[in-house]
Amino acid sequence: MDIHADKKQEILRLIEERKRAEDIIEVDEKRIQLVIFSLAGELYGFFGKYVKGIVSVETIAPVPGAPDYILGLTNVRGDIEAALDLKVIIDLPQSFPDRKSRLIITRVKNVSCGMLADRVEEVASIPESQIIATGTSKTVNPLVAGKTSYDGNDVVVLDIPKIFKHYLNFPGQ
Repeated sequence: MDIHADKKQEILRLIEERKRAEDIIEVDEKRIQLVIFSLAGELYGFFGKYVKGIVSVETIAPVPGAPDYILGLTNVRGDIEAALDLKVIIDLPQSFPDRKSRLIITRVKNVSCGMLADRVEEVASIPESQIIATGTSKTVNPLVAGKTSYDGNDVVVLDIPKIFKHYLNFPGQ
Protein backbone atom coordinates (compact mmCIF):
# COMPACT_ATOMS: atom_id res chain seq x y z
CA MET A 1 0.00 0.00 0.00
CA ASP A 2 2.93 2.37 0.67
CA ILE A 3 4.04 2.04 -2.97
CA HIS A 4 0.67 3.29 -4.21
CA ALA A 5 0.64 6.13 -1.68
CA ASP A 6 4.17 7.14 -2.73
CA LYS A 7 3.18 7.12 -6.42
CA LYS A 8 0.06 9.15 -5.63
CA GLN A 9 2.14 11.71 -3.70
CA GLU A 10 4.66 11.88 -6.57
CA ILE A 11 1.88 12.43 -9.13
CA LEU A 12 0.30 15.15 -6.98
CA ARG A 13 3.71 16.84 -6.57
CA LEU A 14 4.30 16.80 -10.34
CA ILE A 15 0.84 18.24 -10.99
CA GLU A 16 1.51 21.03 -8.48
CA GLU A 17 4.91 21.81 -10.07
CA ARG A 18 3.33 21.97 -13.51
CA LYS A 19 0.64 24.36 -12.25
CA ARG A 20 3.31 26.65 -10.75
CA ALA A 21 5.33 26.57 -13.99
CA GLU A 22 2.23 27.61 -15.94
CA ASP A 23 1.71 30.53 -13.53
CA ILE A 24 5.14 31.93 -14.38
CA ILE A 25 4.86 34.48 -17.16
CA GLU A 26 7.79 34.83 -19.53
CA VAL A 27 8.80 38.46 -19.86
CA ASP A 28 10.95 39.51 -22.78
CA GLU A 29 13.76 41.65 -21.49
CA LYS A 30 14.37 44.92 -23.29
CA ARG A 31 17.28 44.60 -25.70
CA ILE A 32 19.62 47.36 -26.83
CA GLN A 33 21.40 47.57 -30.17
CA LEU A 34 25.13 47.99 -29.63
CA VAL A 35 27.67 48.73 -32.35
CA ILE A 36 30.80 46.88 -31.22
CA PHE A 37 34.13 48.00 -32.65
CA SER A 38 37.82 47.74 -31.89
CA LEU A 39 40.41 50.38 -31.16
CA ALA A 40 44.03 49.45 -30.48
CA GLY A 41 43.04 45.82 -29.86
CA GLU A 42 40.32 46.60 -27.30
CA LEU A 43 36.56 46.41 -27.77
CA TYR A 44 34.30 49.43 -27.46
CA GLY A 45 30.65 50.05 -28.21
CA PHE A 46 28.15 52.74 -29.11
CA PHE A 47 24.43 52.56 -28.40
CA GLY A 48 22.77 51.87 -31.75
CA LYS A 49 20.21 54.64 -31.32
CA TYR A 50 23.03 57.15 -31.92
CA VAL A 51 24.50 55.42 -34.98
CA LYS A 52 23.31 56.59 -38.39
CA GLY A 53 25.56 54.33 -40.45
CA ILE A 54 28.89 52.58 -40.88
CA VAL A 55 31.01 53.33 -43.94
CA SER A 56 34.43 52.53 -45.32
CA VAL A 57 37.02 55.20 -44.80
CA GLU A 58 37.43 57.22 -47.97
CA THR A 59 39.38 60.43 -48.38
CA ILE A 60 39.52 62.57 -45.26
CA ALA A 61 40.52 66.16 -46.02
CA PRO A 62 42.50 67.69 -43.15
CA VAL A 63 41.30 70.98 -41.70
CA PRO A 64 44.17 73.38 -40.99
CA GLY A 65 44.26 74.52 -37.36
CA ALA A 66 41.74 71.89 -36.19
CA PRO A 67 42.34 70.14 -32.86
CA ASP A 68 44.26 66.85 -33.09
CA TYR A 69 41.13 64.77 -32.42
CA ILE A 70 39.54 66.07 -35.65
CA LEU A 71 41.00 64.10 -38.55
CA GLY A 72 39.23 66.29 -41.08
CA LEU A 73 36.16 66.30 -43.28
CA THR A 74 34.80 63.55 -45.50
CA ASN A 75 31.95 63.09 -47.95
CA VAL A 76 29.44 60.46 -46.83
CA ARG A 77 26.71 59.92 -49.43
CA GLY A 78 26.71 63.60 -50.34
CA ASP A 79 26.88 64.91 -46.76
CA ILE A 80 30.05 66.52 -45.45
CA GLU A 81 30.89 64.99 -42.07
CA ALA A 82 33.63 65.75 -39.58
CA ALA A 83 35.78 62.70 -38.84
CA LEU A 84 36.93 62.35 -35.23
CA ASP A 85 39.81 60.16 -34.06
CA LEU A 86 38.47 58.20 -31.09
CA LYS A 87 41.99 57.10 -30.18
CA VAL A 88 42.97 60.69 -29.44
CA ILE A 89 39.72 61.26 -27.53
CA ILE A 90 40.21 58.27 -25.21
CA ASP A 91 44.01 58.51 -25.10
CA LEU A 92 45.07 55.45 -27.11
CA PRO A 93 48.08 55.15 -29.43
CA GLN A 94 47.26 56.58 -32.86
CA SER A 95 47.57 54.63 -36.10
CA PHE A 96 46.70 55.20 -39.73
CA PRO A 97 43.40 53.88 -41.12
CA ASP A 98 43.64 50.70 -43.18
CA ARG A 99 41.20 48.80 -45.41
CA LYS A 100 39.40 47.35 -42.34
CA SER A 101 38.95 50.77 -40.69
CA ARG A 102 35.42 52.14 -40.59
CA LEU A 103 33.82 55.48 -40.00
CA ILE A 104 30.87 55.12 -37.64
CA ILE A 105 28.48 57.95 -38.45
CA THR A 106 26.90 59.07 -35.20
CA ARG A 107 24.03 61.46 -34.62
CA VAL A 108 22.71 63.36 -31.61
CA LYS A 109 19.57 65.32 -32.41
CA ASN A 110 20.36 66.97 -35.75
CA VAL A 111 24.16 66.95 -35.51
CA SER A 112 26.22 64.11 -36.92
CA CYS A 113 29.88 63.22 -37.32
CA GLY A 114 32.03 60.21 -38.09
CA MET A 115 34.04 58.36 -35.45
CA LEU A 116 37.04 56.41 -36.75
CA ALA A 117 37.28 52.78 -35.60
CA ASP A 118 39.96 50.21 -36.46
CA ARG A 119 37.18 47.76 -37.37
CA VAL A 120 33.55 47.16 -36.64
CA GLU A 121 33.05 43.74 -35.09
CA GLU A 122 29.27 43.52 -35.04
CA VAL A 123 25.98 45.23 -34.44
CA ALA A 124 24.63 43.15 -31.56
CA SER A 125 21.35 43.04 -29.68
CA ILE A 126 22.23 42.91 -25.98
CA PRO A 127 19.86 42.53 -23.01
CA GLU A 128 19.66 45.88 -21.23
CA SER A 129 20.57 44.22 -17.92
CA GLN A 130 23.92 43.13 -19.39
CA ILE A 131 25.11 46.73 -19.67
CA ILE A 132 26.55 47.74 -16.33
CA ALA A 133 26.68 51.45 -15.52
CA THR A 134 30.11 52.64 -14.45
CA GLY A 135 29.01 55.35 -12.05
CA THR A 136 30.46 58.81 -11.68
CA SER A 137 33.61 58.32 -9.63
CA LYS A 138 36.75 60.26 -10.49
CA THR A 139 38.53 57.07 -11.58
CA VAL A 140 35.99 56.36 -14.34
CA ASN A 141 36.40 58.08 -17.70
CA PRO A 142 33.47 60.52 -17.99
CA LEU A 143 32.95 59.43 -21.62
CA VAL A 144 32.14 55.86 -20.57
CA ALA A 145 28.42 55.00 -20.35
CA GLY A 146 28.93 51.44 -19.11
CA LYS A 147 30.49 48.06 -19.66
CA THR A 148 29.31 44.73 -21.03
CA SER A 149 30.79 41.63 -22.56
CA TYR A 150 30.73 40.26 -26.08
CA ASP A 151 32.01 36.88 -27.17
CA GLY A 152 33.83 36.49 -23.84
CA ASN A 153 35.57 39.88 -24.03
CA ASP A 154 34.96 43.10 -22.11
CA VAL A 155 33.35 45.94 -24.07
CA VAL A 156 33.55 49.56 -22.90
CA VAL A 157 30.40 51.42 -23.98
CA LEU A 158 31.16 55.03 -24.88
CA ASP A 159 28.66 57.83 -24.36
CA ILE A 160 28.19 59.62 -27.70
CA PRO A 161 26.21 62.59 -26.29
CA LYS A 162 29.06 63.24 -23.83
CA ILE A 163 31.64 62.99 -26.64
CA PHE A 164 29.60 65.53 -28.62
CA LYS A 165 29.33 67.80 -25.57
CA HIS A 166 33.06 67.69 -24.68
CA TYR A 167 34.56 67.67 -28.17
CA LEU A 168 32.00 69.35 -30.43
CA ASN A 169 30.56 71.79 -27.87
CA PHE A 170 27.12 70.37 -28.59
CA PRO A 171 24.87 70.51 -25.51
CA GLY A 172 21.94 68.37 -26.74
CA GLN A 173 21.10 64.81 -25.75
